[in-house]
Amino acid sequence: MDKNQNINDISGIQLFTLMNLLNDFEKTIKKIRDTGFKNIELFGPYPFSADETKKEWNKYKEMFGLKKDDIYDGLNSKEIFNLIENYGLNVPSIHVDLKTLRNNFNELLNQVVYFKTKYIVLPAIMEPPNSIDEYKRYSEEFNDIGKKLSEINIKFVYHNHGYEHKEIDGIEPMKILMDYTNPEYVKFELDVFWMNAASKDPIIYLKNYKERFKLMHLKDASEKFVFSNHGQSPEEWMMGFPYVSDPGKGILPLKKYIDIGLSNGIEYFMIEKDLSQNPIKTLENSYKFLNNL
Repeated sequence: MDKNQNINDISGIQLFTLMNLLNDFEKTIKKIRDTGFKNIELFGPYPFSADETKKEWNKYKEMFGLKKDDIYDGLNSKEIFNLIENYGLNVPSIHVDLKTLRNNFNELLNQVVYFKTKYIVLPAIMEPPNSIDEYKRYSEEFNDIGKKLSEINIKFVYHNHGYEHKEIDGIEPMKILMDYTNPEYVKFELDVFWMNAASKDPIIYLKNYKERFKLMHLKDASEKFVFSNHGQSPEEWMMGFPYVSDPGKGILPLKKYIDIGLSNGIEYFMIEKDLSQNPIKTLENSYKFLNNL
């Protein structure tokens, strides 16, 4: 860790980590602040999300342990950010689903400005493509989204989830997404756990695609976990959740990832422990890990 780099300024929490706290959004934000973090990465659905996205969320929220319909307690976009800002937190990045990006883009543009965010992240393609040509079409779509977002000084970001590494006709789709997208408009968020689960090395990607990865999801692994089918479905991702550990409590070389990430373009490190069963402990352990680097 560069001594001149303040880790608190460039690290934060992905809100999905704290699902067990989210039955009271404001108390969750206060706890993040009280722990010492300065940044938060949000996930939807938001007030501007597509109706279809909101309906789909209702299928998952109980599975995730959420007892209410709205993550944000009925607040509109401006009110959400005002609450976060009042607790001294910043929102460098937010996760937005593909249906919202496709069907509610104008509404997104009108409201996302309230969040003062730098990056809009697509967390996954829920139905992974089956051909390289499809991945190329997605790359074109990402370029188009990124170009439009650049007009309001926001970068479009893609988050790896595993399936991008399953070769099709001898070609690794992740390389298509990186090589066929315009570096000016499309960046990437590196999830080190999911990349390891796909049997790939995050360090190789950081070095081979310098300055393309701007965000890193820090999540440790209690033991080695490898996808049975390269993470082709949400069910496979959820099979990996029990193997995610608090940072520094597992087997992944997170400090090495951080050091190499800083040298190759990473701007923010976001802690993510999917559906942590003890979110307060995860917050505290994560903050201690980062500040002992």
